[in-house]
Amino acid sequence: MTYEVYKPPTKIDLYTGLMTHYVIKGEVLNSIFGSPSLGTTVYVDTQFYDIIVCIQYDYMTGDVYPYTFKQINIIENHHMKAFLSAWDL
Repeated sequence: MTYEVYKPPTKIDLYTGLMTHYVIKGEVLNSIFGSPSLGTTVYVDTQFYDIIVCIQYDYMTGDVYPYTFKQINIIENHHMKAFLSAWDL
């Protein structure tokens, strides 16, 4: 989510306004394109994770070892509900 003081001119080198970007860590566009180059960026904690459940099988003993891990959900962190959750709204 980006806020700016006023509409910037068409040429990027003439821009003098103030711009603040609020970015959820783990959000898909920030992951692909990186941090915004203009203004300041405020990073907010990741809001949505997927819990992945895996099972490892030991062929020598026949034992099964289940384990879980958290993976960032980059799509859910892109939606407005992630931003609202980050600010407890």
